[in-house]
Amino acid sequence: MPATLSERGHPIRGLLIILAAFAIGLGLPLILAGAGRWSPAGAGFPYLAVLPFAAVLAVLWGLHDLRRKRDITITADEITFRDRGLFSLRSWREPLATYRGVTWRAARSARSDKGGAAYLVELTHEKRSRSLALWTLHDEAEARRRCEVIAETLGLPIIASSAIAKK
Repeated sequence: MPATLSERGHPIRGLLIILAAFAIGLGLPLILAGAGRWSPAGAGFPYLAVLPFAAVLAVLWGLHDLRRKRDITITADEITFRDRGLFSLRSWREPLATYRGVTWRAARSARSDKGGAAYLVELTHEKRSRSLALWTLHDEAEARRRCEVIAETLGLPIIASSAIAKK
């Protein structure tokens, strides 16, 4: 019964962030310096000097997005979580018996291309930091169906989303 859910970073978004960082943080000061509108001794220097620093931060953000990987492995008796970024690794194991149940709930999605609500299917744990979002869906009926299937497969109860909100 082992199942693994994986989520990867967004390579196109990561590359676009990196390219924009180089263009704005390094290209803009060079263009302005070439046009004679910016020089280290000029009045605009303190503001424009920040651009290369911001570019470095944006490049790191883009690299993090490229490298990001999250894996959730569910077996008959244990859940393993692993989240890897550019400079971070967070992983833990938890017995399946410590999970209270499975729930689905409506949530606004900033990334929603349809602009509507997103429905999350989650494994609910007493410690909120150990609760896991398994799927984000845009179809309420599909979210409910997946919640029922995962609850039955894992032998966990379905918990009403209103019960989660009260905790």
